[in-house]
Amino acid sequence: QTCDLSNLRDGEIPRYSILSIELDNARVVLGHLVGALQKPRLAALRVVAKQEQILDEIGAESLGSEYLRHPSGRIVEIRVVAGKRAGGSLVSRWSFGACLDEAPRMLGSSEGVVNYDDARRSVRGRLLPGARLLSIGSPWQPYGPIYDIVQNEWGRPTPDRVVVRGKGPDMNPIWWTPERCEEMRRSDIRTFQTDVMAEFADEET
Repeated sequence: QTCDLSNLRDGEIPRYSILSIELDNARVVLGHLVGALQKPRLAALRVVAKQEQILDEIGAESLGSEYLRHPSGRIVEIRVVAGKRAGGSLVSRWSFGACLDEAPRMLGSSEGVVNYDDARRSVRGRLLPGARLLSIGSPWQPYGPIYDIVQNEWGRPTPDRVVVRGKGPDMNPIWWTPERCEEMRRSDIRTFQTDVMAEFADEET
């Protein structure tokens, strides 16, 4: 809604990419979005008519994408993309934002072919003015790019990055009731640590 698309040429449709460790994980994020867009107050944003015209402009490979109408009148695309070497699935298009889902479980560039560092670098140079890069997920192992970011920057927000740590009951109080939190604490302390307390797991304990 706030991204500046004024410098795009005719026929350029910017994309919001959703990338996760698996396509199935990323589709969950897209599912949440589609559910929200079915609400009456947001439904008008969806572009469902003249789908063939859109595909003629950007290619049949984008079947399955969601299209929205930007306040400028331009069409924008939201699409789940597969992780590829060197962030290859995030290049070649202007981006009005991206979501790296399950980012705490992604490795660094020296540790994996599909990794957080390459994905982030690939999309950063294509972010349009006003675009945001969202890295989300439950804490996991006490190492990796997201672990380092949280250790170094949580509690010290800057114009470039804000780190938010939301405990289970804060993010989903309907599911993480006091009773369920206590049950998890008794039965699986590691899951309690990561999913309830939003802390990275300690391998030694």
